[in-house]
Amino acid sequence: MSNNVGFLVRNYWVEFGSSDALYSWFSTICYRLEDSKWGSRFPIVMKDLYYDEEYGVPYEKVEQFREELETI
Repeated sequence: MSNNVGFLVRNYWVEFGSSDALYSWFSTICYRLEDSKWGSRFPIVMKDLYYDEEYGVPYEKVEQFREELETI
């Protein structure tokens, strides 16, 4: 059973969906866009956003994060 997950953006909670769907989204990026090397092409999305549950993307990396999302 998977739980719904989301992201806190400033003071707003944005729901993504199930934790399984979120993991599948990250896995698809890794497999299809990064040649199965997690974080090799999109380090901010794949490492900072995925692994840092408490803080997420640091403020000084927001512009690079936005660029990675646009590319994805």
